[in-house]
Amino acid sequence: MYANESANTHTDVPSISVSQCVGGTASNYEDTSSVDKVVLRRARDAERRRRRRAEDPQLREREAAARRQRRAEGPQREAAVIRQRRAEDSQLREGEAAARRKYQQENSDGEAACKRRRREVDLDAARERAATAAWRAKQYATPNARFKRHTHSCRKLQTTFIAVQHIRSAC
Repeated sequence: MYANESANTHTDVPSISVSQCVGGTASNYEDTSSVDKVVLRRARDAERRRRRRAEDPQLREREAAARRQRRAEGPQREAAVIRQRRAEDSQLREGEAAARRKYQQENSDGEAACKRRRREVDLDAARERAATAAWRAKQYATPNARFKRHTHSCRKLQTTFIAVQHIRSAC
């Protein structure tokens, strides 16, 4: 920071007087910060209240009577608000409990269906394995099964030998 600069960094922000804002002549109201806007709004509201009280002398008495009545009703109103909140909370808890029960029921139904499907898949796989084993047992139980196995392995060897010969002749 240079020696001739001031430490205040907000010097370039335009200042607005309360009277300008209350009168509505502040054109740069949008340029102010949110804190300044709150201050200006409160000042504007206070100015409006002062004007209304100046126009109506009995307004202050009516406002005071309304404040006294609100203070007198305060404990009753608070109790009513508390009762209402408790009722809303109990309704909310009941709703949550009902939703939880419904979810658990659906989940248990889903789990049961999933277990059923898994059992069916397992049974299908077991049936398939049993059928394959029976087919193999039948194949190997025939009188010439040993010969079939021998010729099959010979055929594989023969095919491999022919393929190797073709590859050698191509080179």
